[in-house]
Formats: sequence, structure tokens, C-alpha cells
Amino acid sequence: MPPTILIADDEPGIRAWLSRLLEDAGYHVIAASTVEEAKKALAAGGPELLITDVRMGAFNGLQLVAMNPTVPAIVMTGHDDPVIEADARQLGADFILKPLDSPSLVRMVARRLHPALDDIGLAGGKIAVQLVVVDPHGPGALGPLRLQPQGEL
Repeated sequence: MPPTILIADDEPGIRAWLSRLLEDAGYHVIAASTVEEAKKALAAGGPELLITDVRMGAFNGLQLVAMNPTVPAIVMTGHDDPVIEADARQLGADFILKPLDSPSLVRMVARRLHPALDDIGLAGGKIAVQLVVVDPHGPGALGPLRLQPQGEL
């Protein structure tokens, strides 16, 4: 089963867009429109990553991060506030500003879920591969080889 990501955002359009983006990237997504819904999903277990908006009604998404220190998190906001960014980083979360850039967000998700990939440089979405083909019938017997890319990590 693919990793499960919990998206907590009170904006329906953002939740739907993020859900679609991350499902297309191969993840299982749970969406919550309130802090209470997100708390229930986290209490039930399962999410390997939390993506939360900062401002969610009367609550602050940073509270979700603080209450669940073992769940990797990404905090997003539409307000460039260095204090909120510092608070998020102090809690161990990554921080990203809205509007969100799809490739950057997918790479950030991969790094948070698979830190070992980042350690060897694979979480960036591209892999350099050297292919060596040895033809037992001699050089050129197979003719030219063409490789077709099948997608990104």
C-alpha cells in the first residue's frame, strides 16, 4: 500500500487540488477540512505525513504538528511570515508558501517520506543511469538502442 498523507486545509479547492496531485503521484490521501477532523485522522493512525495549512479557522495548523511530533509534516501558508516559518522548522516541519508549485511540493513530500532517497540524491525526481549493453554477437549486431523514459520518481 502506498504511503498515506493527511491534508488539513479549510479551503476546499486547495484540498481537492492537493489530493489529486498527490494521488496522481502514487500516494493515498486523507483530507480534513478542520483541525478536529485532522486530529481524529491522526488519532486513528495511519498517516505517514501531515500537510497542514497554518490558518484553519480558530485553530493553527502548527498545533497539529506539535501534537504529533512523530509524524513528519509540511506546513503551508499564503502569508510570508518568518515567525511562523521559524516555529514550523523548530517543530521539525518543512515550510512552503502558497501558491504551491506542484513539482516542488511533490519533491518535498518524497524527501519527507523517504529521507534515504534524499541522502543519495534520488528525491529530486531525476535519476542519471548509465546503461552498458554487451551483445554476444559482436558490436553493432543489435543496431542502435533507443530508450524511452517512463516517468519520474
